[in-house]
Amino acid sequence: MGRGILDRWILCKYIHSATHSLGLALYGGLAAAYDQLGMDVPWAEHEAFALKECEKMIAVLQAMAIPDEPNPIKVKWFC
Repeated sequence: MGRGILDRWILCKYIHSATHSLGLALYGGLAAAYDQLGMDVPWAEHEAFALKECEKMIAVLQAMAIPDEPNPIKVKWFC
């Protein structure tokens, strides 16, 4: 899949709020799953593929993270 979805997700991270970006990551992972697997496979396969895409995103964020960040983000969850 290359870096395309990761690049788009990182761009969205800076455009949207932190909580909204999480939804974009999930929907991006599922969009990649439908694109790669098609519409005729079971939901469990789409879900597993999307999870792998989200794991790639986490790895990118961890690689970019600043160790012992003095000003970590504070997110208010309104769920």
